[in-house]
Amino acid sequence: MSDFKDTLKALGTPFLPHQVKQRAAGFGNKKLDYIDWVAVVDRLNEVSPTWSTFSRLEHFSIAGVNDKGKAQYVAVVQIGLEIEGVTRYGYGSDVDTDPDKVVKTALAEATKKAGNQFGIGTELWDADHRDMIDLVRTENIASLKQMVSDLVPDFDKAKDKPAAIRKHFNLADDVDLNDVDLLYSLLNKD
Repeated sequence: MSDFKDTLKALGTPFLPHQVKQRAAGFGNKKLDYIDWVAVVDRLNEVSPTWSTFSRLEHFSIAGVNDKGKAQYVAVVQIGLEIEGVTRYGYGSDVDTDPDKVVKTALAEATKKAGNQFGIGTELWDADHRDMIDLVRTENIASLKQMVSDLVPDFDKAKDKPAAIRKHFNLADDVDLNDVDLLYSLLNKD
C-alpha cells in the first residue's frame, strides 16, 4: 500500500476542465463550478479502490408543499468516508417533491463533502483556478499560453519561445502548444 501522503496527493489532483460542471447559483447570472458525484467516485476507485462509506439518515420529513400543492421532502445525510484506515465526514441535504431523489442527492452531496476532506475537488475553492478553467472553457489559448510561459525561467529572453516551453516541460518537438487540455495540464504540474 502506498504512503498515505501519496494517496492524498493523488486524491487532490485537480480535475480536468471537462469534469468541472456548472450550475446556476440561484441569484443573478452567476454560475457555480462543481464536481459531480460520479467523478468523485471514479477518483476514489482509481486512487484507493478499497474505500468505503457508512451513512446515517439524520433527518427526513415533509418540509411543506410547493406552489403546485405537492409535498416537498427534506433529507439530511451524514457520511463517513474511509480511505486507508482514515475516516472523514460530510453532510448533505436536499429538498424536493421526490422522496427518493431527496435521499440520493443528500447522500451524493455528503460523499462529495467527505471527499473534500481528503482533498478531492478542493481546487474549486481557488478563484485563480476557476479563472483558469474559464479560460479553457472559452478556449482562450493566448491567455493560457501566457500563463504557461510565465512558468518558464527566462522565457522573455528565449529566441524560440515554443522551444523554450517544450524544453522546460520536457515535451516532444511535435506537441501542439495550442491544445487547451495540454496547457491546462502544464499549469497544474508540480
